[in-house]
Amino acid sequence: VVRLASKPVVFEPRVDENIPKRLRGDELRVKQILNNLLSNAFKYTQKGKVVLRVTCERRKGHACLVFAVSDTGIGIKKEDLGKLFLEYNQLSTQASRKIEGTGLGLSICKNLVKLMNGTIEVESEYGKGSCFTVRIRQEIVDSTPIGLEMAQNLKTFRLMEDHKVKELVRTPMPYGKVLVVDDVVTNLDVAKGLMTPYGLTVHCTSNGKQAIELVREGKHIYDAIFMDHMMPGMDGIETVQVIRSEIGTEYAKTVPVIALTANAIAGNEAMFLENGFQAYLPKPIDVTLLDSLLNQWVRDRRSRQTPERTEETEGPKEPEAKDAGTFAELQVEGLNAQKGRSRFGGKEGYLQVLRSYEIHTPELLDKLRGVKEETLPGYAIAVHGLKGSSYGICADEVGKMAEDLEFAAKRGDIAAVRAKNGDLIHAAEALLSNLRFLWKETRESGVGNEDESGAKHKKSAPDPSLLRELRECCARYDLAGMEKVLSEMERYTYESQGGLVEWLREQADGLEYGQILQRLEEYS
Repeated sequence: VVRLASKPVVFEPRVDENIPKRLRGDELRVKQILNNLLSNAFKYTQKGKVVLRVTCERRKGHACLVFAVSDTGIGIKKEDLGKLFLEYNQLSTQASRKIEGTGLGLSICKNLVKLMNGTIEVESEYGKGSCFTVRIRQEIVDSTPIGLEMAQNLKTFRLMEDHKVKELVRTPMPYGKVLVVDDVVTNLDVAKGLMTPYGLTVHCTSNGKQAIELVREGKHIYDAIFMDHMMPGMDGIETVQVIRSEIGTEYAKTVPVIALTANAIAGNEAMFLENGFQAYLPKPIDVTLLDSLLNQWVRDRRSRQTPERTEETEGPKEPEAKDAGTFAELQVEGLNAQKGRSRFGGKEGYLQVLRSYEIHTPELLDKLRGVKEETLPGYAIAVHGLKGSSYGICADEVGKMAEDLEFAAKRGDIAAVRAKNGDLIHAAEALLSNLRFLWKETRESGVGNEDESGAKHKKSAPDPSLLRELRECCARYDLAGMEKVLSEMERYTYESQGGLVEWLREQADGLEYGQILQRLEEYS
């Protein structure tokens, strides 16, 4: 849908109503193959249509699932068909020079299909279009046909609409403790926000060395560690190797580590498993896959150091605050708040990510100003960050604008960047302004800390017990606890030391734990 948005191209899914309701196979790999074939069809088709046909050939004891992706794009020359599935090969460079991509995807698709005992074929006429056909063996679990109604729903993109009431049910895990390691602050907040509905204790750190020290100290026994792959200084693989081989404790050798990676390509999973990881989670984080991993490594493998809780502890979550309805009704231009709440499992987690975006986006926007041809590589990195964080908070309009400019920057099109860069900055700044209003309204509504005139109640100074609690949360990298304490202190104005609360908020938002610990040393 994103790729088709700016082109006169129609997408037609045609699904056979006789396909069995349930098949057993590698869902992730099937998705990767389809994503690649459809993405290529959209990229190389400037007008006309892309058709996805899905059929099933029933055989004795199993089924052969057939996907055919056809397009009215530029097509492939006859002499190039034999080179199509070779690695690092993008055909017809003259025709595709303005199209993003390395040409590696088809080679990966062929290998994945082969590993699943399937076949992939291509028919193409240069200048008129192509058709890729994939056949994959699947085991039939439920032979009942999906039926005409489901086939029609798929054809008209109504599957999600029909199933929208079946939101992901997250199992509470208040006994669980996880560590997230990532050098990008907003990514830490996104991960923490997505885990908030589970009631987990989530600690965060921004580099591998800190993660190693936390495991070495053993003060906190984590049920799982989510480790970013690409980090400056010491990357995720190096960090895990040190944890596994140099610390020497049984805990360090066995604690489950899940790789966070933006490179979900064939071969990466095996690479992570060979280097001490138990699993991997592609970015942007898919909430269903995250739920599966948390159930596997936290709920189903409770550490012996973690005390068992009663069924009552694991019961349903407390209902959201009374102002949750107000939050859902707010109309913020450029932000799909309802989609965001659904993704993050409610208001609390979503608000944390929105605040992170509000704080850290201005720095990215500064890097986009005054772009020149020689600064395009740095611009591409910055606008890539804005794209990811915007899509992450469900600000799809800004995300799409950033994505288009990222592609323009990567192909060296300075004219296109300059033509649209001002529009992107303006849209992002407008969104930030709306978010500040949203945060202010949500934080201040319904908390009972104002008098009849609307002014906050006063206190003589910040509560020392809260400052002690904040320092303790900071010492154990408990960002959720820090946020709770800071929000409580921000409910009031102070006759003295009011600037301390503002300073603490600024340091917490910047992950300056050392500064906070030093400043609050007297409260230890």
